[in-house]
Parts: sequence; C-alpha cells; structure tokens
Amino acid sequence: MHIVAKFLVMLSWTVLAAAALLALVVGWLYFGYSQTSCHPMFSNAETSCGWVATLATEHVMTVGRVLFPYLNTWRDQYDVMVQVCALTLVAALLIQILNKVAKKRRRRRYGAFADVRGFRPID
Repeated sequence: MHIVAKFLVMLSWTVLAAAALLALVVGWLYFGYSQTSCHPMFSNAETSCGWVATLATEHVMTVGRVLFPYLNTWRDQYDVMVQVCALTLVAALLIQILNKVAKKRRRRRYGAFADVRGFRPID
C-alpha cells in the first residue's frame, strides 16, 4: 500500500509540474500571438520590434503548424477537455492535501521519528 501511495504522490507532483510548465508555455504563446505584427512575414519596414517579440511570434507560428491538424477535434471536444483537465488538477491537489494530512497525523502519533523507516514506538 505504501508503494501505491508513493506512486500517487509522485504522479500528482508530475501533474502539477506539467500544469505549471503548460501555463508558462501558454503565456509565452499568448504574448507571441498578441505581437503577431512583429513576425517578419507580417511586419512592415517601419515596424520596430525587439528580438523577444520576434522570437515569440516565431514560436506561435511553429506551434500553430503542429497543432493545426487537430483544430477541429479540439473545437468539438473543448468542454470535455476542460473538464478532464480541471478534474485532473483537482485530483492532484487532493492527493497532495491528503498526503500532508496523513504525515501530520503520523508525526503527531509517533513523534519526531515518524518518518524513520522501521521505527515504531512502544505503545
């Protein structure tokens, strides 16, 4: 049972880390999308843009080419996708909360050496 609990905790950490990384990527792509006029294909000679905006728009164009074939599927299944993502994040947070509560109960019951492997005080 300990192995399953550790696996669930590690899986929830992985889900939360992936969600944080995905939020950063989405923010970067949104910035690039808002700066579309800075892309060399769309910009004029008098448009002055920094290299960060140009790089962000290049990334938006690249990701757009990769994701474009799946656009209809994502539009059709948008509500299901949002629900699944939200439930996954809630489940990962709930696993973390339950793990913290279990650790606090174990420490309160066994004292300072609750996390030492093989340690069980005499009741």
